Amino acid sequence: MYLLPTAEIEYLVIHAGAALPREASGLLLRRDFRRFTLLSVAGTSSRENTPLSFRIRDAAIKGIAESLQGTDARICGCFHSHVVGAARPSSIDCAATKGLGDLWLIYSVRFRDLKLYRWDGAAFQTERFLKVPSHAPRCCGG
Repeated sequence: MYLLPTAEIEYLVIHAGAALPREASGLLLRRDFRRFTLLSVAGTSSRENTPLSFRIRDAAIKGIAESLQGTDARICGCFHSHVVGAARPSSIDCAATKGLGDLWLIYSVRFRDLKLYRWDGAAFQTERFLKVPSHAPRCCGG
């Protein structure tokens, strides 16, 4: 079961608003606790993004990965916003490079909707997650 704290959602929404008119982007991080996976987000620069696409530079991925060393958090995918479209993978998202099992968290600015997907190697599959109260500051991420 995936858990997404409200502080992480608030950060994502603010990051998406600040990126307008471009898509916002970043990495999705996970911490596993028995039957639960706690998700968090680490925003990356949106300067190269467009209203219909995003790019996360290798240097940004490397920097975030290095910041996680010595912790139990790890990169498990990405998040990004859709400025005008629904919170579902676009044709550009489907064509993007991704690994088996990668999670994609997509926020629709227009519809104020948030959905989680897992890449199964051939297509995105919808994943369920629970929004949970934040009892501490954002757990991991930038």
